Amino acid sequence: MFDDHLPAPLPGRSPVAETPAGQAGAIVPHARAAETRTRVVLHRADLAALMGTPVPTPGPAPTPTEPRPARRAAPPRVAVAIGAVAGVGVALRAVALYDTPAPLADEANLVTRVAELAGTGSLVIGELSVRIGALAPVQFVGLTRLGGGWERTPNALGALREVSLLCWLVAALLCWVLGRRLGLSRPWALACVAALALCPTGIGVARLAVAENLAVCWALGALVLAAGPPKVGRAQLRRDLLIAGSLAVAALTAPLASVFAPVALVVASRHGDLRRTAMLGVLCLPGTVLALTGSGALAPAVGAEGPASWLAAGWLGRDLTTVGVVLVVALIALCLARWRALGVGIVLAAVLAAVLGLAADAVYPLVLPLAALGLAGIGQHRTGSPTGHRSGWLPPAGVVGVLALGWSANLVGLPEATAPPPTEWARDWLRANVPATERVMTDDVRRVALTAGGDDWARVGTPAGCARQALLSAAATPAARCADADWWVRGDADQGREPPGPGATLVARFGGDGSADRIEIWSTRLPETAPDREALGRRAVGQMLTASPQLEISDDLAERLRAGALDSRAATALGALLTEQPVRLVALPEIGGEQAIGRPLRQLLIAGSPRRGPADAEQGIAAFFTAQLTPFRPYSMATTPDGVLVRYSPQGPSGLLDSLLTR
Repeated sequence: MFDDHLPAPLPGRSPVAETPAGQAGAIVPHARAAETRTRVVLHRADLAALMGTPVPTPGPAPTPTEPRPARRAAPPRVAVAIGAVAGVGVALRAVALYDTPAPLADEANLVTRVAELAGTGSLVIGELSVRIGALAPVQFVGLTRLGGGWERTPNALGALREVSLLCWLVAALLCWVLGRRLGLSRPWALACVAALALCPTGIGVARLAVAENLAVCWALGALVLAAGPPKVGRAQLRRDLLIAGSLAVAALTAPLASVFAPVALVVASRHGDLRRTAMLGVLCLPGTVLALTGSGALAPAVGAEGPASWLAAGWLGRDLTTVGVVLVVALIALCLARWRALGVGIVLAAVLAAVLGLAADAVYPLVLPLAALGLAGIGQHRTGSPTGHRSGWLPPAGVVGVLALGWSANLVGLPEATAPPPTEWARDWLRANVPATERVMTDDVRRVALTAGGDDWARVGTPAGCARQALLSAAATPAARCADADWWVRGDADQGREPPGPGATLVARFGGDGSADRIEIWSTRLPETAPDREALGRRAVGQMLTASPQLEISDDLAERLRAGALDSRAATALGALLTEQPVRLVALPEIGGEQAIGRPLRQLLIAGSPRRGPADAEQGIAAFFTAQLTPFRPYSMATTPDGVLVRYSPQGPSGLLDSLLTR
């Protein structure tokens, strides 16, 4: 039997050297004054083996690891705070989203490409501007179809601006996650989101339909993955491939987003694995090179206007506070190892934008999230980040308060939802008065504001698009195709020029004289008439109508009829109706944009006479106008509580009243 204390060794057996306790078969001698004792120490497994009991071979001893601290879940009040701050940002950006500001040239280019791709399935990559990557229209088409923007929003521009608003919300949440992974405390990460929500420049660029608003989501997602804890083996390779893919999509959406590739490399190098950083750089290289090569090929065709300016035009350009904050954050972040990647991204974006000749609204969507993260990081570095104490919320709240004070002038001047602008009036007029079979021609900028997706976009074209379609089809020459337009929409820049075509007539005008957003609608299908003779005929018919005992009319409306304000077709049809039944002329509703240029009234609100049953009278009125033939058949007719509303088209034949004048 084995025990710790054994009897004295046999005579002649010499003791052996002592070995560390715990090893199999170790013999430990003990020299004492009276005796020499030997202790044999065996493992329990060796003892079992000596006794003949089979013992399974033990595996390798586990490597001791340091216990990972448990991650505390964010308290509910933090989630509520994030939701409240993000909600404020969305609300500020949603004010007058669809029509304010007016569409820019870059927005018009993107919306045109997206609408053409959605309607015809074709995309002319060579016509994209230097700001729009090849993948941008494809993504916008998918997002607008998923969200139903074409049917819900009033115009095609609004459908893409809704996507930009959603992209800002996603980018704000990604900034929170990225800030936490880079070491920001919860108060400072929330301050980063709050700075983005209240920044006037951020509000301005998030209300634009530009490709950079979509690309920044892909780029921030790649940074979130790069800042995550490192993995080993295939798991790390899969993550690196996902990072490289996200950066490639961002660069091919907006070429300026290629500056995020160096930022991701700097963020990944924080883990100290140079081989992994080099591998990630090799994976990111193809997408970056392809995006920059495409931008360089498009730049000469677009025509760069010089270096990019940090100041934008209009309301956006008055935000000097943001300009100063971005520059200061970039310089300080370059001096701090933890936040150096953010400074690198801001500087590279400014340099690349200057090379490509991009405007400020292309730079801000990409640099503002980096600047907000850098601002929070610098603030935490200078003030510390005490946790578990309410005082930890005071410094970030103070920083946001100081920024809001500097932004107060711009936030007060935020564009408000005002009365419908001339663009909206013109859009409603076209939809209510122009048949879907007739073509409308205008420029790219007004096309995106006047039309929605689907049929509206197909019937509204531009001279450049008309010529391009004619070249693709051998059915007609460009001149013949463009001459098929029935309507022309012209803006303030076209005022004073020659009419858009031979025999074109001004039909409607929206906006005051000298207004920068005044819009005129011309028609090339109106007949050539003598204005004086036509007005004389309308006055003669008005005299006859007011003298008829079958017509009940107010003095004000009678005066307008005698002045010849009623359209020839409407006056003739009303006279024919009076021969069948007595009626009451309730009103002559005006159509906005036409009376300002002296166009005759072409709407009638007619009700039954008290001498006849109201129900029978209205049914008879509706049946009478429904039975009319062209040109006396109304363009539209609706039954209202006040009577039957009859509307004639703006294009009518000439000479209807010539026989009356010859009597």
